Amino acid sequence: MSQWTGEQRAFAVESYFKSNDSCTIARRRFCTRFDIQRLSDEPSVITNLIRTWMQKFRATGSTIKNPRPDPSRTSRTKENIQRVESSVL
Repeated sequence: MSQWTGEQRAFAVESYFKSNDSCTIARRRFCTRFDIQRLSDEPSVITNLIRTWMQKFRATGSTIKNPRPDPSRTSRTKENIQRVESSVL
């Protein structure tokens, strides 16, 4: 599975908090919930994902790798219009 859904990431974060910050318990709940038999030979793959998601969540409030910034619109002031017109000419 190359792309993890928002539901999976949210479940992992919730499980982590509910298990008193235990990645191992969160991993077990995650694998049970999403019926993951074996992702690889080592269970540390999902444990590392959960740790990464938790670090991102604590730093940014999101588990997305690069959350999009809020689109900001510039206002149409006389200065902005003159700046654009002068750069075109």
